[in-house]
Amino acid sequence: MGSEWTLAERPTIECLQGMGYRFISPADHPSLRDGENHVLFRPLLVDAIRRINGLNEADARAVYVELLAKDDNEDWLGILRGNYSRTVQGKTTKQTLRVIDFQNPANNVFTVTNQLYVKAEKSRIPDVVVHVNGIPLVVIELKSPLNNKDKTGEAFDQIRQYERDIPRLFFSNVFNIVSDGTNCLYGATGSPSKFYGSWGDPWPRKADEFTDELSKGMWSLLEPGRLLDLIAHFVVFEATRSGKVKKVCRYQQFRAVNKIVNRIVDGKHRRGLIWHTQGSGKSLTMVFAALKLKTHLTVNDPALTNPNIMVLTDRIDLDDQISRTFQACGLPNPVRIESMGDLRSVIGKGLNGLTVLSTIFKFAGSQQAIPDSGSWIVMVDECHRTQEKDLGAYLRATLPDARFFGFTGTPVKKNDKDTYANFGIEGEGYLDKYGIDDAVADGATVPIHYTGRKTDWHIDDAKIDILFDNWFADLPDDKLAELKKRGVTMADLVKHPRRIGLIAYDIWTHFKAYALPDGFKAQIVAFDREAVILYKQAMDAVIADDLINQGLSESDAHDQAAAMSACVYSKSQEDDTLDDLSDVGRLVAIDAETTGFRVPTAAEIKKMPKGLRLPGIMIEIGCIELLRGEDGWKTGESWHRRIQPGGPIAKASIAVHGINPADLKDAPQFRDVLDEFETFIGQDVLLAHSAENEIEFLNFEYARVGRCGFDEVIFSDNDFVCTQELSRQFFPGVPGSLDVLCDRLWIDRSDRFEHHGALLDALLTAEAFMKMAGGFVQDDTRYMSFGDQ
Repeated sequence: MGSEWTLAERPTIECLQGMGYRFISPADHPSLRDGENHVLFRPLLVDAIRRINGLNEADARAVYVELLAKDDNEDWLGILRGNYSRTVQGKTTKQTLRVIDFQNPANNVFTVTNQLYVKAEKSRIPDVVVHVNGIPLVVIELKSPLNNKDKTGEAFDQIRQYERDIPRLFFSNVFNIVSDGTNCLYGATGSPSKFYGSWGDPWPRKADEFTDELSKGMWSLLEPGRLLDLIAHFVVFEATRSGKVKKVCRYQQFRAVNKIVNRIVDGKHRRGLIWHTQGSGKSLTMVFAALKLKTHLTVNDPALTNPNIMVLTDRIDLDDQISRTFQACGLPNPVRIESMGDLRSVIGKGLNGLTVLSTIFKFAGSQQAIPDSGSWIVMVDECHRTQEKDLGAYLRATLPDARFFGFTGTPVKKNDKDTYANFGIEGEGYLDKYGIDDAVADGATVPIHYTGRKTDWHIDDAKIDILFDNWFADLPDDKLAELKKRGVTMADLVKHPRRIGLIAYDIWTHFKAYALPDGFKAQIVAFDREAVILYKQAMDAVIADDLINQGLSESDAHDQAAAMSACVYSKSQEDDTLDDLSDVGRLVAIDAETTGFRVPTAAEIKKMPKGLRLPGIMIEIGCIELLRGEDGWKTGESWHRRIQPGGPIAKASIAVHGINPADLKDAPQFRDVLDEFETFIGQDVLLAHSAENEIEFLNFEYARVGRCGFDEVIFSDNDFVCTQELSRQFFPGVPGSLDVLCDRLWIDRSDRFEHHGALLDALLTAEAFMKMAGGFVQDDTRYMSFGDQ
């Protein structure tokens, strides 16, 4: 045995044995499996099925055989939670069957084994595997020293290798652990290493109760009762555009949810205040809370009998976010309240088992209590913002006997008596707290350091009139009078061009001196959306001027400056862009290769001699259709033609696409392929990487053959989706070329190394769109979202 066994593997096994796990040696593996390619321990699983469900041996074996064929991780999670049924001997209808007894942990067999050889095309031997009732649920890989902030190394590579090469071991897997015998990091099945984290707090025990980090980490994650709780209530699959993403709770979510459940079961207090800092997953904490309150597989108490759950926010965008999270995570039948009347109709019927999502403003004016309000458990997001004045009173008048739990992402001020009175318990402060220092210590966020800038740009409400007189003095008298009549606002001052220009200059000079040399980026947060655009324009101008002073041409300077900054879109705005295509069933990706000469303007054409035959611009067109299916977008038929332009081709352009005039000797002209082209594209939305260019080329060619005037347009932005614009949303500040986008999305562009091609580029554009739209998921990243990659 080597040092890995002595320092990591043996201590891990001994730690689990100390918690009641039975050790199974590699010598016993043959007697427990039907073959080396099997991972279920048949005798243990058959016995558990028989024992827990009261079945005979034959039925238990039949269930085992059926489970052998289950190969979906999400389906297995449902089976583990009891969402599985089949007919058994003596029954005419299907019977719900359990493979784990959550109510009685002692009725399950917890085992740990090492060096489990799993035969496959590429056979592998994981270090340690944890089974419950013969089902492999956790894989533990033990390697060199780990760091919570440096999540690289052999252990993570091994886990990913196992998931790829012996997927059978991970069909039923709940999560994985990597450890060096001291530190433990865990992550959901399929998670990239950056999402692995440590279990920082062994609540309800204290950290100093453990002799070392290994025993603390293993107890926190694998103590039998806690492991069952994690399986039952703290794992979800969240639906995203890129597919399902599996998520396991973090320790603060586990702790907060169990404190909420314990308080409800105890019944002594009916409220609690939870501060979990921004970015720590409050929405998911509410999902886990709702899941445990609804199913409570490990808790048998009358207080949890079919409760009603309500989640309240104070902003429509937060309501949207939480609604999407609840629905994406598969919470049963969440009802989103659309109006005040809808609220009263839903909650006033005295029904049980509801999950309701609403904004608190729909309670405005409500003073009549609903029947059986004691059955409601209410979770209020950003609770500190809604308890002043009447909103909190209306809420409690409607639900006088409900249990209230307030969530906040920022600390509640000590003088905020309303929030503490409505959600806190005297002398308690917070029911649960996860502050910014905790997040920094966990590596979930980075520390923020501040430095002051020029104070003369600060806007003081008390000095608005003075600032107005100084900043707007050069306005014409009529404009000045109009502005004074309307009344100057904070927005007028914040977005004053002179102020924005000066700040943009200061940002650039500071950034260039202190951030750019080390390869860092910077973020500018502006007053509103208009201000974002104004700052973008100001930054472009300042950077371009600097580059011109350094010797760049004006056009190159402006192009480079525009590429150095980007307006960043929120995730919801990205989704909105793609949601515009929600009713579209077919797209056509299009690309053209050209002669390389500039398209003349309508004004230039008017000055040309009458009767002059203009040569074409396009020499090749490629189109590929994209069809929407149940699993996302897929490519379909293609159309491709080379075109005789009737004029020369620039040498620089030939170097790009490799098409010489001789190659086009027998090619048709654009007018000859126009009917075919229009038949293929139909009336469907077109997709291009640089839509602006394709629009210009097509409109020119249509005008050249007499289908429209040179000052008219057949195609416009409304006809196209531009993947270059989408790429700027997904990858702000990154150059928008097709090559760069393909590299960012792991799309093979090797066929493009020598020459570009219209059909090839249309295909690459289609693949890039499918990845950004979530319709392209590789088999070996089955549980990984595009964002994770």
